[in-house]
Amino acid sequence: MAKSIEQRVADGIKLLDEKVPDWRSKIDLATLKLSHPDRCILGQLGADRIFLGQLGASFSKGLSLVGLKIGDSANQAAYGFESEYDGDEYDELQEEWESALIFG
Repeated sequence: MAKSIEQRVADGIKLLDEKVPDWRSKIDLATLKLSHPDRCILGQLGADRIFLGQLGASFSKGLSLVGLKIGDSANQAAYGFESEYDGDEYDELQEEWESALIFG
């Protein structure tokens, strides 16, 4: 049975807490967009002046911060960083991440 979006986001938060302890201070809710590689959780964490202008580069760096690999969509989805269904879940993922960040 597949995990719920709530559980996947909770697992993502646990992973971030372990790998990037100050991650919450680096997330800008005003620009957070889970479906965009540079504005999603990992994209914002991987943001670096070196990568400006290279779409997806900050997402790749964010993946490396938490020990995930590019192209491993199943693990990215398991932690709530990616949609399991070709983008169909992004609205729900967005809501869950925002709720978790606001209400913690």
